[in-house]
Amino acid sequence: MNNNDNETHETSRKQMKTLLHPKNILKSLASQVPVASVGLEMLNQIEGERIEDRLIQLEKDAVSTSKLRSLELSSKKNPTATTDWSDAASEYLSRHVDLGIIYDASFHTPEETGRELLQIVAHGCMIGGDEFITCKEAIERASMIAEVKRGTVVIIHGMARYDFEIGSIDESSGLCLCRKTNLDIEWWEHYKMTWTKHGLANPKEPSSPPKVKATVMPYIGRDVGFLFSGEAEDIQTKDDLYSKLQFGSSNISHFRRVKRDCLKSFVTGVLPERIHHSGSAVFGRDGTLLGILSTTEKYPSDTGDRAVVRSLIGHPKFTTRAKSPNK
Repeated sequence: MNNNDNETHETSRKQMKTLLHPKNILKSLASQVPVASVGLEMLNQIEGERIEDRLIQLEKDAVSTSKLRSLELSSKKNPTATTDWSDAASEYLSRHVDLGIIYDASFHTPEETGRELLQIVAHGCMIGGDEFITCKEAIERASMIAEVKRGTVVIIHGMARYDFEIGSIDESSGLCLCRKTNLDIEWWEHYKMTWTKHGLANPKEPSSPPKVKATVMPYIGRDVGFLFSGEAEDIQTKDDLYSKLQFGSSNISHFRRVKRDCLKSFVTGVLPERIHHSGSAVFGRDGTLLGILSTTEKYPSDTGDRAVVRSLIGHPKFTTRAKSPNK
């Protein structure tokens, strides 16, 4: 049997399979009954609407993917590293900042008016100089809690407190670039006095870290690490670190579809720990900043949570925009 005979036989089989499909048999029978023809027309309209909706969605996905690809190609690729996590974790300990709410204890107990309380509600990462980056979830949560408790949002870098300027939230990435400003002198002097009282040398104000190494091109399967506030309690911290942080690691399980407020976000594998606050830096083994932890999610068959991370692509601080051919 030649190739043409094979193709004809295969085509005939496909056609017969189509004709014998239960739905198509039902349509054929309905076409012979006058009253049933109305139902047949309704079925055809519904199927046509479904196909149209699917084509519209495919067109939207294609446009979004094309825009995302053009941004990725305009940025330099970053090679993966093979070192362990110790150097990277140490670097990001020095870059870590806390977003805290300072409020009066009378919020809980009226008799304690005038006693100051501090609640850590989110995190951020210093990226160079006085700038730090966090996500919209961290900023929104801090603002909401400050409003409820009639308090003030500050940042803590090491053990030093600062006021800070909140930048606008980038629509492409959902990330927010902020800048620390005034040091809380009163608190800092009180902290130094406490150290002196216990016979310790005066602490130094945290220095501004150098510009962070970053990439907008994380890949599926890449190992990722992060520092986070979890459930561990008996934690030995560095003398100049306020939060009781844990280190966690996983890998990139998959990327989410492009969304209006985030061009590219990725989801890790299942984590053995719970994460309490958003805003932490997510980095590679070589210390490259990959994104900011925004939330967690859990699928029905998972034994734990997965971290959802906003990547840096789209944010003007990290993304090289493709130039228009007309310019």
